[in-house]
Amino acid sequence: MPSDAKFLPIFMANEARIRAFIRTLVDDPLAVDDVFQEVALVLWQKFDLYDPLRPFDAWARGIVAKEVLVMRRGKARCPTPFPPNVVVAILDEFERFVASGGMTSERAEALERCVETLPPLSQKMLRLRYGKSMSVKQVASLLGRTIAPTQRALSRIRQRLADCIERRLASVSGGER
Repeated sequence: MPSDAKFLPIFMANEARIRAFIRTLVDDPLAVDDVFQEVALVLWQKFDLYDPLRPFDAWARGIVAKEVLVMRRGKARCPTPFPPNVVVAILDEFERFVASGGMTSERAEALERCVETLPPLSQKMLRLRYGKSMSVKQVASLLGRTIAPTQRALSRIRQRLADCIERRLASVSGGER
């Protein structure tokens, strides 16, 4: 078992990124917390296997994906809308995204906070469109709307999020952006 003095600083510095990745794989916010706790325990138990030359969050995402797949077998504990091959594909794509410069943890956290400020219907539209990978037509049908107004609403939501993220990042950096 690792010493807390080595594990905790690294884990705490990566907590937001680990939670964000879990949220991409798990629908239920309460289940996200359960998965996070399980993953935290596994990370601590396996910390001696961590190669410090590799980014901790990349190593952690691999463990998250494995844990979600294991927990998915007992579906009540980990309600994920994705089959195992999609979980692996998401992990691969996430790794490519991060390797290419991807989203900073500050930007990811700003996005998360901005989504929380949206009205429930807007959050639902985002969940359906991006979380469940539904087409605009499917989202419109599910919500009892037509396609054009649904497309415009999603466009306004994306713009609102982009503006909110930029404001948050500017306030964090002291207005340097």
